Amino acid sequence: MRINKYLATCGLGSRRGVEQIVLSGKVSVNGKVTTDLSTKISDKDVVCVDQKPIRPDLFFKYFLVYKPVGYVCTNADDHARKKIIDLDERLQNLSIVGRLDKESEGLVIMTNDGDFCQEYQHPLGGHEKEYIVEGCVISKDESESECLERLLRFFKCGCLLDGYKTKKAKIKVMAKRGSRLIFNIILKEGRNRQIRRMFSKAGLEVVALKRIRIAEAKLNNMLPGDLVAVEKDFFTSVDKV
Repeated sequence: MRINKYLATCGLGSRRGVEQIVLSGKVSVNGKVTTDLSTKISDKDVVCVDQKPIRPDLFFKYFLVYKPVGYVCTNADDHARKKIIDLDERLQNLSIVGRLDKESEGLVIMTNDGDFCQEYQHPLGGHEKEYIVEGCVISKDESESECLERLLRFFKCGCLLDGYKTKKAKIKVMAKRGSRLIFNIILKEGRNRQIRRMFSKAGLEVVALKRIRIAEAKLNNMLPGDLVAVEKDFFTSVDKV
């Protein structure tokens, strides 16, 4: 196992992130400091960071987490008062699969399994993400039916965002409450604020957004701030494109 993967498996950060730990000279293998990122680690090697021995977790950790509105999914925002890792001490040093913006809520997966993160976040993975979205028309020049027709076309046929055409997605209107429309949306990709941007381009505003499913993992009866520990076997039957 390469040294960056070993350190990432120990929960010290992403593979790329731990490279800086190695290059800074803080890592020793069998008593000798190494800054060589190509160093291979075996089961018999003794690895230390800042002179403290470290070993990978014997088992990877996987949590289903209900991110509440108002929490951020990044640890890099020093000004954020509410970070998702603050919900429970068990979430420290874990990576997030399926990030949500601050205004959104719902299901994310947190784990220290780097390979799992790469598989589930890769654009070609084809893992479905399902949402319940409330929106209302904000266009003053077009009727609700015109904006709605455009929105449905954007999701079903694809929509240009920053020069990229989004993949076809599933969308249906579930109900109408006053001026608000309730949608069920299923994506197989997750570009930055994709749903909000597509709504805006169609002349609608997202009032509320909740993710209820990632692949076969469902929110079910979880409440904001809840987390559930699961085994990797939980994710075996994955929907592919």
